[in-house]
Amino acid sequence: MKVLAGLALVFGLAAGAGASTIYQNDFESGNTTGISGVTTITTAPTSVTKFLGPLAAGSSSTLTLTGLAANASFLLNFDLYTLNSLDGSGPGCCQPDSFKLDVNGSTLLNDTFTNNTGWLQTYGGGPGLQVGGTGSDSTLTGTLGYNYYGPDHTYHLSFGVTSYAMGQLVNVIFGNSDQGWDDEGFGIDNIVVSDALPTVPLPAGLPLLAGGLMAFGLLRRRRG
Repeated sequence: MKVLAGLALVFGLAAGAGASTIYQNDFESGNTTGISGVTTITTAPTSVTKFLGPLAAGSSSTLTLTGLAANASFLLNFDLYTLNSLDGSGPGCCQPDSFKLDVNGSTLLNDTFTNNTGWLQTYGGGPGLQVGGTGSDSTLTGTLGYNYYGPDHTYHLSFGVTSYAMGQLVNVIFGNSDQGWDDEGFGIDNIVVSDALPTVPLPAGLPLLAGGLMAFGLLRRRRG
């Protein structure tokens, strides 16, 4: 019985618990509860998609969540829309155009983005500069209908974050474009904050460990 209990504990820890949602907003209803700074809700030109923004020329929005567990881990997901003539890191004029995310005073993202064909950006995961659009969801390119100097791009972003001791998360998003809207800017959509990381898959060696424990239990039982 002790062996079976041990196996149950091992598998229970490996499976983990599913994430539950603390905050979710796709902005379709126009709700901006908890958000300060830029609270404009924009409808994309070629669809019914609504999003927060645009953020341009150093403007920012802040999402503040309170009443959370102290010093707890959370998962922050959202979609970043890059809109119109964002110039990234060049090589032409009117740059850099960057997007920045600060959470509880720590900078988690600060990269340039461009929609211009052949121009370069720092976001993309590789060393050095990347071609514009690197890291975006290619199936969604241009679907929002912003085509001034290149199609819009959609990036699905995810960050592990930690609450303050007083149980607060302060998420500040900055659209640091060199020029203002309507020329260029950033949009935010589909924000989800969950209180746990996704379910952890079973480690590859766990079945071997379980088999060994079972064999050891049977052996002890025969000797008894």
